[in-house]
Amino acid sequence: MARRTHLILAACALGLAITGTALGAEQPPEERLAPAVTHTREIAHDVELRYRLPGGRRLFVAEVTTTVVVATLEILDTTGLSGRSIPAGNGVYVSLCGRGARRHCAITGGGARASDALVVRRQALELARRTLLETQVDLVVVALPQTPTRHLLLLFERGLLDTTESGMDARTVDRLTRGRLYAPAGIVAFSAAEDSLALTKLPLRR
Repeated sequence: MARRTHLILAACALGLAITGTALGAEQPPEERLAPAVTHTREIAHDVELRYRLPGGRRLFVAEVTTTVVVATLEILDTTGLSGRSIPAGNGVYVSLCGRGARRHCAITGGGARASDALVVRRQALELARRTLLETQVDLVVVALPQTPTRHLLLLFERGLLDTTESGMDARTVDRLTRGRLYAPAGIVAFSAAEDSLALTKLPLRR
């Protein structure tokens, strides 16, 4: 009787282990995205070496992490009074930074010159292209600090950015980044346990 009970318990334990493995096969998002974050960091540091603002100042990578701190990015296009929702569960976030602690990472220091803005967007575009090509993420968010309290974001989505187009001339960079610039508009509730980040689309002035 004791042996039979032992066998039954062992079988139950094995069944629970198998079930638990199947149910728990999905890794936590941060753990699942860790290889992509690591490779994106490598890409970002490689890309940053090739870009300088007019005057020689370099933009360096301040942070590379995941976008899973929010459930979605909620896009509001005020020009067309429309919106859409972008899932943030499979993306990476990269923050570029202008050197100098006194500038608080500000890239433009406020009024951006057209030449500065183009270099920044070209660097962000190359970083996003390579990340989407070389990792499995679906979303790349590049933060461009403007002042200590103001950031702009460039959003690049898999399927909406042609990663096979390799041109990096001014016209191509402008075309592929102009409509992807957003300003954070605040945190909104997505569910009882998750939040979303609201973004407002900001078309660049020519």
